[in-house]
Amino acid sequence: MQASSVLAVRRITPARHQPGELLPEPEWVPDAACRYVDPELFFPSQHSSAVQQRGLAAKRVCNACPVREPCLAAALVNREPQGIWGGLTTRERHRLFVEARRLQTLGQAEASALLAGRPAEVRLIAMPSVAYRLADAGWDEEAIAVALKLTAAAAAVHLRTARTAAPYRHLAVARSEQAA
Repeated sequence: MQASSVLAVRRITPARHQPGELLPEPEWVPDAACRYVDPELFFPSQHSSAVQQRGLAAKRVCNACPVREPCLAAALVNREPQGIWGGLTTRERHRLFVEARRLQTLGQAEASALLAGRPAEVRLIAMPSVAYRLADAGWDEEAIAVALKLTAAAAAVHLRTARTAAPYRHLAVARSEQAA
């Protein structure tokens, strides 16, 4: 195992482990495209003059990586506080996690009402969740736009937001249960 490897051994502090405890590497790490890439690419110093360019280069490595999804899932579950993991920055991972949690917690009553043909007031924050639930029930984007009183373009944006976050819904619930 190479000491300078970005993912060789990570320090994480979930509830079951002591702060700073070294854990065995996840099973997907040997296949990671970043394994032998300079870690500075994924963890650029704040004072680096080329932070944005390094971030784009790191994302290109991630986008070609065969284990991008488990890497991103691990970063979400472990609350990785910095760096690019699974092709997303800390801020992007946070936004994805928030949307995933909203998919689990918002919009169920509103979507149920709309599916039953009843009117519903849908708050902006719940739009992606409601759009996702309606699409999951077989509604097309045009019907979703009409039901949510949106333009087709706005409905498509909400649906795209929800579809991006949907694969990580279970992680949002698991992380909330860990905190409890």
